[in-house]
Amino acid sequence: MLVPVFSFGDPGRVDAILCAEARLGGADLQEILDSYPIRGNDYICILDDRGAIAARRGRGISAQAERFVIASEPREIARLGIWTGEYSNIGRTDLLSLSFSPLLAHWVAIGTPAAEAFGLARTLREHALAVGFLSLVLCGAAAAFLARSVSEPVRTLVDGLSRVSSGEFSHRVDISGQDEIGQAGSALNALAEGLQKKMAVGSIWERFRQGGTGDSPIRKG
Repeated sequence: MLVPVFSFGDPGRVDAILCAEARLGGADLQEILDSYPIRGNDYICILDDRGAIAARRGRGISAQAERFVIASEPREIARLGIWTGEYSNIGRTDLLSLSFSPLLAHWVAIGTPAAEAFGLARTLREHALAVGFLSLVLCGAAAAFLARSVSEPVRTLVDGLSRVSSGEFSHRVDISGQDEIGQAGSALNALAEGLQKKMAVGSIWERFRQGGTGDSPIRKG
């Protein structure tokens, strides 16, 4: 996400560009999956590019399972669309559907034991639709997470810049963190504090000057 920073002296001139990037972690991905209904021994997993399980849901996948080993051909098919086929799951044959989500930068795997495949035949015929719908759900949830984690502090920072540039030097932004946005917020607060102090000193000096004494406000004694 790119946000322009306009000049204090010339609001029409862009002095800098704020760049922000956010990625979903394992806890965020797990929270997304926890809201997705899973029945019987079906399961759904989100995998990183090496096949390691970043998040999982469903009884059909062992809690001890750490990664999926996917051959190159299914990967190529799944990267362009959806691959469905047999997969060996700790001594059991499963039917697995695999797809790649560019937004999440992760793979989505949905599986069910092959022994239960006939009971799930109608679902498997529409597995492409199910995975596609799930991808939309995941993308929407991911967008919501990104919006909360990135857009809100950026909006706070831009609003703070606008208020300080308009002369409201007492305004401070509340942005935590040590990332670029957090550092920009700290810098803005420091700038506003410095301007506020200069305005206070200038105001004191002006009161002495208008007093008509002709003397400096600082006296040696």
